[in-house]
Amino acid sequence: QEMALFGSAAYVVARRIAQVCALDEEFYVGLGHGIDIGEDYQWHDKVYRYSMEGQLVDTIVLPECLFPMRMNALNGHLHFISQSRGPAPAYLPQRTLRLDMFDPSTKTWSRGPDLDQNLHIFKTAVLGGKIYLVGGLFDDGTPTGGARSKAVHIFDGIRWSSGPPLPHGKICESAVASCDGTSLIATLQKYRDRLFVLRDGAWTVKKLAFPLPRGCCVAPMLV
Repeated sequence: QEMALFGSAAYVVARRIAQVCALDEEFYVGLGHGIDIGEDYQWHDKVYRYSMEGQLVDTIVLPECLFPMRMNALNGHLHFISQSRGPAPAYLPQRTLRLDMFDPSTKTWSRGPDLDQNLHIFKTAVLGGKIYLVGGLFDDGTPTGGARSKAVHIFDGIRWSSGPPLPHGKICESAVASCDGTSLIATLQKYRDRLFVLRDGAWTVKKLAFPLPRGCCVAPMLV
């Protein structure tokens, strides 16, 4: 599941590797891809633009080279962090992640700097005018294999840099910014009774009264 908040309204998309984000009083939904039994890979090459009232405004066709893994809004543009899409399954090794930006006002695409990391199954969140890419697996050519990454990568609108690494090398299941814009909140696999909070350049751990369900959708919150 993915969730975006607009004032008092919440929009949730429930689909495997779905994406949803808000930009300029509208929200955008990408359906990602579905993996069926027998390795029948279904690509969804469109992102849907909706008004706050839920009316479809526009349909954005992605460039054919993109396999969008995460979608975020920053500086008036949609940012897509992707692996290249081709005839082979998307989990085959890639040397870098590419960054593509879409300007809804002009309906034009531009390229950002690649991230020289061979990652998949990571999470992203926007905090303080920057995109945080958290955790992931180092792609080793199998759909479920690969070493866990503790790294945090930060895109400031111009270039990538490194942030404070995660406290544990487990898969990051969700990452969101707090409502007051001061913290990044992550949940990690095997630690579902805790929230990991990045604030002022350091991680702290908040113990929960109950464990979170696997694959749950964590909404922005005050911490």
